Amino acid sequence: MACGQGVLEVAANPYVTILGPPESSERRLNFAQSFNSVGAVVTPFIGAAFILSGVEYTRAQLAAMSPVQSQAYQAMEANTVRMPYLVITGVFLAVATLIFFSNLPELREEDGGENLAAGETGLRGLRPYKHLFKGVLAQFFYVGAQVGVASFVIRFAQYSMPGLPEKHAANYLKSHLLGFMLGRFAGSAIMKNVAASVCCRYSRHRL
Repeated sequence: MACGQGVLEVAANPYVTILGPPESSERRLNFAQSFNSVGAVVTPFIGAAFILSGVEYTRAQLAAMSPVQSQAYQAMEANTVRMPYLVITGVFLAVATLIFFSNLPELREEDGGENLAAGETGLRGLRPYKHLFKGVLAQFFYVGAQVGVASFVIRFAQYSMPGLPEKHAANYLKSHLLGFMLGRFAGSAIMKNVAASVCCRYSRHRL
């Protein structure tokens, strides 16, 4: 997921910034990313309804199971994710098909690519731009960390409050992602009056 989303965002983010006035590129990018958070908020509701079975056993109960019972329980838990992930795959394919047949603007370098390394094309021509590779690497780890943190919210809630059912623990994940979404939309609104460069300078000062 980190690899796929990292590659997708690295390609999509510059495209979003170019489709419009340069002075509002940062706000446009942040606003587009806010809808990513909308999907993240909806996901726990789907997961709680279709993936979390509600059948939970304590460690003692699991240890007391026979090998056949344990295998049957694990198979039941694994089967709960099969259909949701098939549906998700279908949605991804449908979106990919929609994008493929959409008449999206094609962007080209104004200088015809002359700023690339002499005699090199494709990925090799990007070697002089070390900041690009650092950005891709940073994006990869950031997305991995973001997905990893969200993935452990439910387990962390259950660890902090022993006996908490996983469907109730999912409410903490919903709250976490809801705050994330509201923060992104609020940030987009603030950037209408506060320049992104000012926000960046303030963040570096705080750090």
